[in-house]
Amino acid sequence: MSKDVILKEQPDRLEVIKTIAGVIDRLGKLYLIPGWTQENAVILAEWVFDNYKYEALEDVISCLKNPPQTTDEHGRIESNWRLTPDRIQKWMAVQLEKTAMQRESEHNKVKNSFKEPIPDIDYKAYAKRIEEGKALQDDKSKLWYEDPEYKKFKAERMQQQLIQNKPVAD
Repeated sequence: MSKDVILKEQPDRLEVIKTIAGVIDRLGKLYLIPGWTQENAVILAEWVFDNYKYEALEDVISCLKNPPQTTDEHGRIESNWRLTPDRIQKWMAVQLEKTAMQRESEHNKVKNSFKEPIPDIDYKAYAKRIEEGKALQDDKSKLWYEDPEYKKFKAERMQQQLIQNKPVAD
């Protein structure tokens, strides 16, 4: 089992559900939920697996080990008296947003690391072509549909289709 692999791609589905059920069972006991059983944890773990199969196991476990605080529609911090799919959806939304922000931050770091000039590129010559208005001109000789070999191929193909009484595709 690898924590950075999405649930669906994990090699052993039952082992993943067992791991998630263990974390949920811990959470149910931590919240002192009356009538909580391990069966509740397994059912909820299966639901989590089915609904978050494209998320990393690490995100799911992190969310369930230490659930984030959520607020109600009035902005008040919610008390976690129940452990239901609705509650887990709220927690996962916060966790996935946090993960997305981390990924975006990492992406921006990589992106910013490439701001140095690329070697072997003549930036001065390109700037000169921009000034002359030649940098952004289309070079008609490089268009694939203007290529003589392509025109020949297209003519032969159309001729074959006419011979075979097939509609000619343009």
